[in-house]
Amino acid sequence: MAKSRLTATDLNLFKVFAAIYQQRNLTRAGEQLATTQPAVTKALARLEHVFREKLFLRISGEMRPTNAAERVAPFVFDAINSLEKAISGVLSFDPNSVASHFKVGGNDYVSMVVLPRLLEEMAGLEVPIDLTLIHCTHVNAAALLCGGAVDCALVTSPVIDARLVMEPLFEDDYVVICSKSHFGDLAEMTIEKYLSVPHVLVSHVGQRDGWVDCELAKSGLSRRVLAIVPFFSGVLPMVTTGLVFCTIPRRLARLYSDDYKLCTYEVPLTTPFTSFFLLWPRLLDSSPAAAWFREKIRQQCAAL
Repeated sequence: MAKSRLTATDLNLFKVFAAIYQQRNLTRAGEQLATTQPAVTKALARLEHVFREKLFLRISGEMRPTNAAERVAPFVFDAINSLEKAISGVLSFDPNSVASHFKVGGNDYVSMVVLPRLLEEMAGLEVPIDLTLIHCTHVNAAALLCGGAVDCALVTSPVIDARLVMEPLFEDDYVVICSKSHFGDLAEMTIEKYLSVPHVLVSHVGQRDGWVDCELAKSGLSRRVLAIVPFFSGVLPMVTTGLVFCTIPRRLARLYSDDYKLCTYEVPLTTPFTSFFLLWPRLLDSSPAAAWFREKIRQQCAAL
């Protein structure tokens, strides 16, 4: 009887494959596996011998998966996660039995809207659970997740990457905020009033034109942008001066308008919805602790 190729294959090689696929770097893959770069290189050569195909090519300083590796990857990740699930059936995560530390990627909207709800729930547990928020957008989410810097991330644009799992969480639209003492008596925010006062714009990359400017341009209109700041938290004290308006997500305005003595109005434009997505590494798909934490995020976001 012919010997099975699987029987003749060291299954640890597939962990090496997953690490290289995630990290795109042999040294970082070795660090993830607690081994050396030469050992990873040797294991990769053995694995390529098993498949009789090149699996990774060094391009622009990183190990890029070949078409063969892309075909193999889903099966490898599914197999690893199946084994994780088998173990999880015996070993479950009890948040009250062990101190834990979770790292979340997100922007300041996440820190101002989602994180306080998570902290409140974590504080009610018998054993402390610490949270760290690391600034993250869709641009650097894959690098942070695959590098192990964060366990999961909340971003506002889809990230298509075979190394990651992505699911939609919630949507938010926009309102105009302004000083209550200066503009609290308006019946509504007309387009004329909206354009009569300078605006402060939130842009994480310093971009001067946002969706508001695109909508205005469709009607041949424009606004005066007096300041651009990278974080939503920075606009709140600026708006209290009465010198500027700002268009921000509705949930953010609802949470902080009273504290900063602001009033909110509907935007006199066609307003888009921003979608938020939850991302996590495929290799953590079956981790009991990581799965528990992701479920807490889902619950808190559903209650927003």
